[in-house]
Amino acid sequence: YNLPILKRTLKRLEKQKMIVFKERAQEQSVELTEKGRTRILRYAVGEFDIRKPAKWDGKWRIIMYDISNKKKSSRDILRDTLRRLGFLKLQESVYLFPFPCGEEIEFLRAYYRLDKDVTMLVTSKIEHDQAYRQYFGI
Repeated sequence: YNLPILKRTLKRLEKQKMIVFKERAQEQSVELTEKGRTRILRYAVGEFDIRKPAKWDGKWRIIMYDISNKKKSSRDILRDTLRRLGFLKLQESVYLFPFPCGEEIEFLRAYYRLDKDVTMLVTSKIEHDQAYRQYFGI
């Protein structure tokens, strides 16, 4: 690696409040800030997908969230990720998906520290679901 470029990059990230330098017992380390973690997650979350089984299990997954303005960037990333993964927006902060996605939702919850802000319901019946079935091709 090129040391001058590394130093310049680290200084830029510190100025952008993406990292902080920590001193510990004659060692200096670099830690991600919440802003830096969110920025990395935006790219990491863009890489994963939900595998869709060959046959629908007849259950609907409803994802609901109520995330404060303090966590606006996490809320925006969650919403964008749900859309990218193919979830259907039913209402503001309420999304629908017909395939198992519990592990993926749990990952998003944990990674964005939204444990109590995001709820997943699994149900076998939704009134007037024909339009939803058609939307998802099931």
